[in-house]
Formats: sequence, structure tokens, C-alpha cells
Amino acid sequence: MTARLEVPPMQTIEGHMANIYVVKTGEQFLCTGEDGDIGLAPVIEDAMSFLSYDEALAAANEHAEPGFEILSVDMTRR
Repeated sequence: MTARLEVPPMQTIEGHMANIYVVKTGEQFLCTGEDGDIGLAPVIEDAMSFLSYDEALAAANEHAEPGFEILSVDMTRR
């Protein structure tokens, strides 16, 4: 069975801060592959983003190795 997780795109208002969350497991980050499967990316720019901590935690509990970290990232759209 292959896991699939769909996350809505991040939406911000011009010039306002948006907070997203990413899951770091070891030296890699949870990401979505082209086929929609959950995988690992070596850089944060390719990480899957979550709109809430709870969404990130649920994905991490299902797909990440023990010892994962959930990182909060402040984004500003310019």
C-alpha cells in the first residue's frame, strides 16, 4: 500500500506573514513525489509544507522515523 497525502497550497495576503511547518527526519525532509507518494528530500526547499502543526505532526507520525522534528517556517510573499 502506498501512502498519499494532499496538502492545500499555501495562501497569503500580499506582504503578510504566513507560518508553515515542515517535517525533518534525520538530515532530510518529508516531501511529495511527482506521483503523489510521500518521500524524502535533501533540502528544505523541496519539503512538503503544512498549514498547521497538527497536520505536520500527523504526517510525521505516519511517515517519519522516530526522532523527527517539526520546523516552523515564517514566509513572506513579496
